[in-house]
Amino acid sequence: MKTQIKKSSEKISSIFFSSDNSVTKKTSFPAGSIRILGFLVSILLLFAVSVKAQDTASVLKVKTSAVCKMCKKTIETALASEKGIKKSELDVKSKIVTVNYNSKETTPEKIRKAIAEAGYDADDVSADPKAYKKLEKCCQKGKEVHK
Repeated sequence: MKTQIKKSSEKISSIFFSSDNSVTKKTSFPAGSIRILGFLVSILLLFAVSVKAQDTASVLKVKTSAVCKMCKKTIETALASEKGIKKSELDVKSKIVTVNYNSKETTPEKIRKAIAEAGYDADDVSADPKAYKKLEKCCQKGKEVHK
């Protein structure tokens, strides 16, 4: 096995380098095969770019009932576990969470539902009562925005 590897390595080296390690024009590839290889690589790159373009990035802003940094952490953690959500950030002062998501993988309704299931109102979707009861007292409705 080691002998085969050494012979293959020597053969590759002899194709590209002369005895003084300068690059040579010596090649064992048929003349048209390099053009074909370049064409195939170009096609693969175009395909990869078109597949990436289908990854539809969207942004959603949702009004919540959050009032503090603990609320922020709870909502952002809940959204992080949802499929298709790339990033979420809650501005506590405005109570608005901005969600970057892939619209092929999730919907605004699912995002609002995930926030509600964490115990918070999400636009017109009310907080899940069981989850709401588990929130710290400082995170419950009627509280002023605080740290």
